[in-house]
Amino acid sequence: AGGSGNVTLQANGTSSDITVNQVVSSSAGNITANAGKDITITSTVVTGGNIDLTATKGSMTLQQVTATIGNITAKAGTDLSADTLTSAADINLNAAQDITANNLTAKGSATMTAGQDITATSIKAGDKATMTAGNNLTATTVEAVNDMNLTATSGNLMLKQAVTTVGNMTAKAGTDLNADTLTSAADIDLNAAQDITANNLTAKGSATMTAGQDISATGIKAGDKATITAGNNLTTTTVEAVNDMNLTATSGNLMLKQAVTTVGNMTAKAGTDLNADTLTSAADIDLNAAQDITANNLTAAGSATMTAGQDITATGIKAGTTGTMVADRNLTATTVEAGTG
Repeated sequence: AGGSGNVTLQANGTSSDITVNQVVSSSAGNITANAGKDITITSTVVTGGNIDLTATKGSMTLQQVTATIGNITAKAGTDLSADTLTSAADINLNAAQDITANNLTAKGSATMTAGQDITATSIKAGDKATMTAGNNLTATTVEAVNDMNLTATSGNLMLKQAVTTVGNMTAKAGTDLNADTLTSAADIDLNAAQDITANNLTAKGSATMTAGQDISATGIKAGDKATITAGNNLTTTTVEAVNDMNLTATSGNLMLKQAVTTVGNMTAKAGTDLNADTLTSAADIDLNAAQDITANNLTAAGSATMTAGQDITATGIKAGTTGTMVADRNLTATTVEAGTG
């Protein structure tokens, strides 16, 4: 079917389906499909207007759908599967159960809302990207110009290769969060009720992680502040921040290796033991542990301070101003320098 007017497909019965397996196009009009049950589109659908699709009580399968001027809106009563959708404006997908989406490009915003799981690959938004899953969310290769907001309300969130070129990136998981290779032109904020595993994160603004249990973070770069707070254990390797770095293992151990602040202070606090190796701060370093501190190769342009509820073992400590170590039990220090620089 072709032309320039509106195209409407209607199957009103509660068990009625709509299937489109031939090209449907309209140069200027809207395309609307409403089915009591399922909608299946396996051929090219193109319009210069809006595309509005509703499968009231059933599933929806979409392939090769393009709105050259308007929005694409699709709503399914059960599952929604979308492959190769292109909109000159917004794409909005909604499913009562699962969404599976591949190769979506919106010059405006891309939005997905699912009652259960979302699996999304190769998503590009010229404005915002928003995904909200009632359970699990898995997203790979997601790009947004402005803010990216991802939520796995009651489940796990797995995010790999995500970019915002102007806005912030926020990800929140109801259980565990796994993030790999994220880049934001502003802030990155990760939050999980249980564990966070994060690798290769770069934020031109601040990088923030908050977990109810454990955090393991490697290759973290923040153009402003880095703040990492774990309810239990915290393990970090190669963390850089321009301004202040604040690391907390509230009830557990903190292991910190290769950390740098180029302007701000570095603060690390552990609920049990703290192990620090190769830290450099352009200002102060402050380490605090309820039990033991083991510290090697620390350099602070300002002061270096350690406070432990039990023992401190420190080697290769350099402070530009003052060096202070307070242990409630044993203190062993080797090669410690403090000056007035």
